[in-house]
Amino acid sequence: VTQNLTFREQLEAGIRYFDLRVSSKPGDADQEIYFIHGLFGIKVWDGLMEIDSFLTQHPQEIVFLDFNHF
Repeated sequence: VTQNLTFREQLEAGIRYFDLRVSSKPGDADQEIYFIHGLFGIKVWDGLMEIDSFLTQHPQEIVFLDFNHF
């Protein structure tokens, strides 16, 4: 179980596949997209920036992002 970890912590633990469920919040004026898993989590942009930072520091790594359930 790694969902209580940040993306960075999961990457450092060896996770390379993410099943990402995303949604906007009804009535949200900003129309941001958030990661969800029962409840709304962090903004997608923030999570992707964490992953990008890791990949910049580890250019030989490959990470699979599976966006679904939008």
